Amino acid sequence: MFLQLSMIWGVFALTLLILAWRFAVRGNILRHKQIMIFLTIGAWLFVGNYLINYRAGNIPHVPPELMVWLGIHGTVAMVPIIGAIVLILARLWAHRRTRNIEHINHYHRIYGRLLVVLWVFTHVGGFVNYYLFT
Repeated sequence: MFLQLSMIWGVFALTLLILAWRFAVRGNILRHKQIMIFLTIGAWLFVGNYLINYRAGNIPHVPPELMVWLGIHGTVAMVPIIGAIVLILARLWAHRRTRNIEHINHYHRIYGRLLVVLWVFTHVGGFVNYYLFT
């Protein structure tokens, strides 16, 4: 059941990610921000659920030849999740005007473009994982 829910979340999250990107391009920053906050919270809930399922032994057996792929997928997946937290916090704390936050906010478009590519890779990798383990 975990794999099926993961696939549903992946499709839903990827759709919202594309929608958030389109909102950002069109200048609808409020909708972009709302979706990105939702996706970041959802991503952390997914990671927490994954770890709970892993601890409970509900994760399928991983053949040794897939360990490298899963290591890459998991590592790359954490970059946009952590990056999204940094970008969201920078935006929420923008009124404080510290140098580091100004830097992050000033380059938000550049960071966002990198993170969206990694996040799409993560979701596509999740779809691959679904088919590898079902």
